Amino acid sequence: MFFSRVNCTSRKKRRITKAHRLNFQRVEPRHLLSADGVVASYGQDFGTDGWSYSYNTGSQELQSNEANLTALSNVDGTYRAAVIDESSRFLFLNRYGGHPGAAQSPAIGNAVDRYAVVTWQVPESGYYEIAQSRIEVPNGAGDGVAFRVYVNNDAPVTSGIASPARISYFDSRLGFLSKGDFVRVAYGANGSDYFDYFTTDFKFVRNDRLLQTVGSLGNAFGQESSTGITSKASDWRLLWNAPENWHPTSTSVALPPQLTTGGIDEPENYRPLLQAAEGPIWTADGDLLPNGIPDDFLRLSATPVISPEAPDTQLFTGHPGTGYGSVSVFEDRCNCGIHCFSVGHLRYRQQPVELT
Repeated sequence: MFFSRVNCTSRKKRRITKAHRLNFQRVEPRHLLSADGVVASYGQDFGTDGWSYSYNTGSQELQSNEANLTALSNVDGTYRAAVIDESSRFLFLNRYGGHPGAAQSPAIGNAVDRYAVVTWQVPESGYYEIAQSRIEVPNGAGDGVAFRVYVNNDAPVTSGIASPARISYFDSRLGFLSKGDFVRVAYGANGSDYFDYFTTDFKFVRNDRLLQTVGSLGNAFGQESSTGITSKASDWRLLWNAPENWHPTSTSVALPPQLTTGGIDEPENYRPLLQAAEGPIWTADGDLLPNGIPDDFLRLSATPVISPEAPDTQLFTGHPGTGYGSVSVFEDRCNCGIHCFSVGHLRYRQQPVELT
């Protein structure tokens, strides 16, 4: 198709009056509607293992302290406060929806808004989303219901107001979550707690396609190496935070100021660990004998121990250098594994650390 610039610029624009304007309604983004990878569903799994229901008590705002969440009691499939008072008498949750507690009101001694909180515990680490979400406040006489989605006690991932007599959505990308994390969906009053009955549903989706290991320090020990000053993987470098002017052939470092320099936050002083001739062991100077300050027993060593949490990951052993004791006046001397990678969205996955 060909457009003439002359015709376009010479044509007189049509004036659109207010009467001709279309009244468009904003459509919420629904980029997560796919049900692929659904691992949990609010309505379908209501009351089963991994789900819990609570509300915020005390005088602090929601999310200020997880200890403020008080469990709701199950009565024939509906969860209500065990002790009913002015702040919780309307509050409940069931598999179809619920009602938040009282709005902030000095008249009834209610210091903060009382939220009905749904909590789901993450069963396995991975990338998660909330999909096929909906919240509807059917009674048009109220002012809507506030909602928010947050992980553990962090800032909300999604928050908003479900307007009365319409459907709202809270599909959310939660990112990488670790096993045992808590995802909370909370429903509260929007200024007034009248006519706040709502229906809701949502699903948790795990997207395994987004999870890809780009670097494993343990596995790096088993790869080929062309130089003794790096690990056995081209994308890894094994370093330590040396004092200023330190050299592997020196026998001592004067005090001060060298041992009070080269902190872990000063990468310009990082020096490579050298592989020892005796095998896959890396030390500050390639020598297996303790050298005293500042490196002392500092080393990294490959070992065939397998991680019980990640069978495809090989663990390694090591020892920090001088300065890790509480009575030391020196900078701590640490082992550092530096991985070089392309720009992207990354997440560090913690592996077990054992002291023997």
